[in-house]
Amino acid sequence: MIWDRVVRVDIEHHPQVERISAVGTVSAVGALNVCSVRSNATVVRRTAALVRDDLEPSLFLGLQVSGASMVVQGDKEAVLRPGHFAVYDTTEPYTLVNENGIHQHYFRIPRRELALPAAALSKVTAVRLGRDHPVADLASTYFARLAQTQLRMDLQQTCSVEQPSVDLL
Repeated sequence: MIWDRVVRVDIEHHPQVERISAVGTVSAVGALNVCSVRSNATVVRRTAALVRDDLEPSLFLGLQVSGASMVVQGDKEAVLRPGHFAVYDTTEPYTLVNENGIHQHYFRIPRRELALPAAALSKVTAVRLGRDHPVADLASTYFARLAQTQLRMDLQQTCSVEQPSVDLL
């Protein structure tokens, strides 16, 4: 499901095959792809080979719901706890480490929607953002609520929140 509907990545599950547990939903809010996942321990890699796929260049906002995880991209890494988020770029390799399981919401946003230069985007990839910054705190709360309610929205409602969501990021 992740490979076909979200992003092409290699997923390594730590437990024995019979103990793998993963539950998720994938949907859309206009141009935003929304993926909510709860799984036991994983390492997710978007390798140098996979970044050359035909996926439209995008940014991910990974919002930690519970537990802890780490985002690694380039020479930066960010440890996320509940309410924290980080962004990462699909055009560069990255690794997501979830040693004790994961409960996250992922928002994939096409880079063309952001209208920001690549240099500006690279400054914020793999940087922990969260409650200690007023705008990041607002974004964390907003994106958590969007992930929880977007499946109940009709088309008109999802269209009305698409652009404000992009603008907030």
